[in-house]
Amino acid sequence: MSAHILFFGSYPLLLRTHQLILERSGFRVTPASSLRDFRTLIAGHGIDLCILCSSLNSSDRDEAVAILSLHPEKAYMMLAPGVSLACRKADPPIVNCLAGPEFLLSTVRESLAVGVLA
Repeated sequence: MSAHILFFGSYPLLLRTHQLILERSGFRVTPASSLRDFRTLIAGHGIDLCILCSSLNSSDRDEAVAILSLHPEKAYMMLAPGVSLACRKADPPIVNCLAGPEFLLSTVRESLAVGVLA
């Protein structure tokens, strides 16, 4: 069974683009475009990884991180422009969203393979 990813972002086109990239690489993706949707979806079972998109405003991102802190079993990573490529080894991983889709996919796969995010 493929990993199930909850992708939370506020810009519909970017959300859909990431969803397509991840789905075409074999992942199941559930998008969330509001905090209300995110709260509902994160409480469910079967989410292997949450990705917080760079399109989130800081208050939504901070609220999402606070929600995730109530669910320590839920792993997550963040996308951000212009961060060092080494930040993907942080906890939680921060992926440079300008590094391209292959970098995102390799970070997701690597993390799932070593059990950090599974």
